[in-house]
Amino acid sequence: MKVFKVVLIVILSLVILTSAGLVIFLKNVDLNKYIPQITDQARKALGRDVKVAGVDLGFSWARGIALNVRGVAVADDVRFSDKPFFTVDHVDVGLDVGALILGQKLQLTEVVIESPKVVIIRSKGGMINAATIAATSSNAAHDLPKEQKTAAALPAFLVNGVKVSNAEITYIDEMFSPSLALTINKLDIAIHNFSLTAPFEMTVNAAVFSSVQDLTVKGQVQLDLLKSTVRLAPLKISFDMAKIDAARLGKELPMVTPLGLKQIVGELTVNIPEIVAGANGIEGLKGQVTLNNGMLSAALSPVAIENIAVKADVDEKQIDVKVLSFNMAGGFVNGNALVVNYLAVPVISAAFNVQAVDVKKFLTSYNLPVKISGLMTGAMNLKFSGKSPDEIMSSLNGDVKGELKQAVLENVNLLALGLGSIPMLPQLLESVTADLSPESQDEVRRGFTMLQTCAAQARLVNGVVQLDAADLLTRDLLAHAQGTIDLKSSMDVKTDIRLASALSDRLGASVKELSVLKDDQGRIYVPMEIKGPALKPKVIPDVEYLTKKLIIASGGDALQKALGTPEVSQAVDAIFGMFKKK
Repeated sequence: MKVFKVVLIVILSLVILTSAGLVIFLKNVDLNKYIPQITDQARKALGRDVKVAGVDLGFSWARGIALNVRGVAVADDVRFSDKPFFTVDHVDVGLDVGALILGQKLQLTEVVIESPKVVIIRSKGGMINAATIAATSSNAAHDLPKEQKTAAALPAFLVNGVKVSNAEITYIDEMFSPSLALTINKLDIAIHNFSLTAPFEMTVNAAVFSSVQDLTVKGQVQLDLLKSTVRLAPLKISFDMAKIDAARLGKELPMVTPLGLKQIVGELTVNIPEIVAGANGIEGLKGQVTLNNGMLSAALSPVAIENIAVKADVDEKQIDVKVLSFNMAGGFVNGNALVVNYLAVPVISAAFNVQAVDVKKFLTSYNLPVKISGLMTGAMNLKFSGKSPDEIMSSLNGDVKGELKQAVLENVNLLALGLGSIPMLPQLLESVTADLSPESQDEVRRGFTMLQTCAAQARLVNGVVQLDAADLLTRDLLAHAQGTIDLKSSMDVKTDIRLASALSDRLGASVKELSVLKDDQGRIYVPMEIKGPALKPKVIPDVEYLTKKLIIASGGDALQKALGTPEVSQAVDAIFGMFKKK
């Protein structure tokens, strides 16, 4: 018994002495003298200059051996920037001594990384600065025989937990004009049971376009050191769009600035069964994107877009939007879209159906001289591409057709416009008012037009609207228009008004000059042009046509004899030809 006690005391004394010696050694060892060797090896491995401010080694009974690395900085590729690619304030690493001695396992109790910052840049040529890290060493590794790769495999390596706090990732994309400068900050990463050989769980929270965390990522991660890849399967991304700061979004994504975003709401989720990232980029990306309860308010749109719902399939080449629906101005819009090459210069094709959208609500803030009310129903197919608003606008192509029901034109009466556009008959409208129906007299007096039908079809050609046909029918007339509307500047639309046959007969009997304005179907025909700025054009009557007709009616025979021409129309054309520019 006494021998056992003696042996126990001796062993305990040895343990205490060994532990004390280890503590004294770790407290006094200076690892900073090895920093040049460490940074030199890191430089060779990464192909970038590496700086380390300091390294400390300590010991505690709770954490075991503790390593603290301060002020780490990895330089960027000089072709991209002279600022650091990666920096970190400090890294704390705890080593489980018992697992190392007893189980011969390299097990870290915890790794804590404070305030790391990464700057990722894509150049105008499409090259990414992160892709050039360790390019030489990576290529050399691929040239090794398979048996040497296997022999170089690391021993069992486990980390109970990894915590990254207050990280920041900045992404600069120079392929866009102006360049994008997107920052993801307040980035916290929690990893449980990190391993170089086995899958482990990861949770990420970050702030995107916001001052608070609005993004959550959860997934299972598998590292493959031999192939230099990271496999995530599955991966779920959740984004609370209600926390987005619209001002910050506009600043970091300049292409959305013209929209004048005010508020964004929605629950965006992305489910990816599997994704592999490596030196060759992203492989095997196939996921589903869902947006529910979305809402968008922007200065460009006078009404909020509500109840937005999106369902899409995404891979590394395209985003296939199967469902896209929303409510706007009391109506409903639904459709689909395809976004190709979304990581470079996106090409977007979209098709929409519009049902019962109140155009008065939609147009009210544009302060147009003519107000339009009614419910719009129609369809459109659009295709565009580009990296800036101007590029997108100039590439806009497609076709649009629509019909306006229960429509009213305010601040204009088409009948009064047509009759008042004949400058040779200045008091025409007043003289024929009694020949109009009571309903038409009321509309003329109050300055509005009730439309029975209103339909249009147009094509978009490189951002310019080619209006193929627009027809408005009232109880008294038919108006037809066609021409071009440049969305960025002006419009030039030829239009005409044809009065109903019965009304044309009554007016022709009251004012004989109007009889000569009838077409071959007995309808008074008044051509005109709508021209000028797109939002405030002017209505210009075809004075030459009207003058010719009235001259023929009032004195055509005498003019024919005076000029010696066989027909009246030739005599009138001869006079007008004298004043035209040659």
